[in-house]
Amino acid sequence: PQAVGKGRPGLLDQMTENPLLSLFGAIIVVLLGFVLTTSNIRITETNDRITRLENRIDNRLDYLEQRIDRLEARIVALESSVAALDRKLTALIATLGKTDEVEGALSADSGAIRPSAPLDQTADT
Repeated sequence: PQAVGKGRPGLLDQMTENPLLSLFGAIIVVLLGFVLTTSNIRITETNDRITRLENRIDNRLDYLEQRIDRLEARIVALESSVAALDRKLTALIATLGKTDEVEGALSADSGAIRPSAPLDQTADT
């Protein structure tokens, strides 16, 4: 029996009146704590996995950048080789003079090689 002046029953009175409800409340509190703890652990593990993945991607990108730099260096070396070959071919063509074979090659002739005239005959014409 409750006293008329007392409002709600106290927490201890409620627990003694309904122990099953108190047990369920305690279980819910424990489960909530467990869920919050395991969620924090999973978030930490996920962050660690993301960090490892970022590191692997950074390493791979560094490797690819190094390969690209090496390839660019090789391309520059090849371009300078082509330029040197071009200079040598130009010098050779200039040395050969204006023979019919050279003129045919320069004018993208049909590919047939015309007989060359001796140098002293070409000077007369």
